[in-house]
Amino acid sequence: MPAGRAAALPKAPLLAAAAPPQLSGAEGKRCKERPQKRPASPPPTRPTPMALSEAQACGRRLLWSPPRVVLFGDSITEFSFQENGWGASLAHRLARKCDVLNRGLSGYNTRWAKIALPRLISKDSDAKNTVAVTVFFGANDGALKDVNPKQHVPLDEYADNLKSMIQYLKSVDITEDKVILVTPPPLHEAAWGKECIAKGEKLNRLNSTTGEYAKACVKVASDCGTSIIDLWTLMQKNNQDFGCFLSDGLHLSAEGNNFLANQLWSLLEQRTSALPLAFRGIFMIYKSYKTVAAGEKTAGNHGNMPLIKSHLYRRCIYYKEKSACTQRF
Repeated sequence: MPAGRAAALPKAPLLAAAAPPQLSGAEGKRCKERPQKRPASPPPTRPTPMALSEAQACGRRLLWSPPRVVLFGDSITEFSFQENGWGASLAHRLARKCDVLNRGLSGYNTRWAKIALPRLISKDSDAKNTVAVTVFFGANDGALKDVNPKQHVPLDEYADNLKSMIQYLKSVDITEDKVILVTPPPLHEAAWGKECIAKGEKLNRLNSTTGEYAKACVKVASDCGTSIIDLWTLMQKNNQDFGCFLSDGLHLSAEGNNFLANQLWSLLEQRTSALPLAFRGIFMIYKSYKTVAAGEKTAGNHGNMPLIKSHLYRRCIYYKEKSACTQRF
């Protein structure tokens, strides 16, 4: 071998691809005729206390579309979801029955509200599922023309605008029996005058003028067949001091919010008393699982706390003697 040249290694023979084993005729026939494995079918459904749970068990997603109450108005409505607000109070009372929607527009009068209404409520926005609509305007319409011409709306136009909004609601299948008109509250001139002076303005509203708009609102309700809450009259009943109902002479205080919430609830309770409580079936399901769980043990669960997995609501239910708790995923 010449110096500096490595010895050449012999080449390994190439291995031929292994041929599949040949089966006998009978075995090959059986192999070919073997049926293909089918995908597992979904587990059979079983009746459940709620259609939502049943649909979820079948692999479908069914969304809850609750009835709704729409609050339409000016700043007194917009502020109604603040702490102790009348809108928040109604939402609390109607929890799991209705959605309470705040459509308050601060500073608006009926002239502007009439234009905004079709953009807030339409047939496409599930109007048929509406239980009630409150229409609460007049506090800005009644502003004095010579001091606040921007918000002022003449009395006749105010009444016509209310009728126009009621007519529109009827056109989207919200009938007059679902509409609740609310008059503006009384104006505490001394308190509101201080607010105006602090802004460098003159007193731009009077309680007597607000009363005229309240009377016009009551007449519209009578003519159109809607419900009415005459807040202006109710808060001054028996010549009581209505200042406690107002925070600044115009907007509602905590006591005023509670007063209006109670007045509205007397009407809404009639419309919602027959509505079912949503997702109530989970308690029936829990009781049935509690019975099954008695005496059972699950490994890794401390030996005495059965863990029951439910495909309903994706939650685990833990049961231990007298105490129980639910844990969401």
